[in-house]
Amino acid sequence: MALKQRIDAFHSNDAFKEVTRSKCRELKKSLDFEKTNSLEKLAIEQIVISWLNYYQTEMRFASTFSNTTNSETALYWEKRLSFASRRYNRALDTLYKMRKMNLVVQVNQAHNQIVNNE
Repeated sequence: MALKQRIDAFHSNDAFKEVTRSKCRELKKSLDFEKTNSLEKLAIEQIVISWLNYYQTEMRFASTFSNTTNSETALYWEKRLSFASRRYNRALDTLYKMRKMNLVVQVNQAHNQIVNNE
């Protein structure tokens, strides 16, 4: 839902929004979203949202940087881009670690039990 709202809030035409939706679907598919457990699905959704944030920030940075000579504005967008990049990389790293540990968690809500794969 957050992803949909974020794309809908783009200040662009519908074709660009649809290309962005398509790219997000491709990213999910490339990370095997449909074949993973629910915990990894959450991590993949975080990756996609982080990628979208990075993508939007990159576009704004490029647009602002090409239209301004104000160093404060450029520095502001450089910092935002750096933060977005780190968030995206952390999300990727989280999924990598989960898959490396082969982490599977099952939550039984009826009895409030958590079962690990150990």
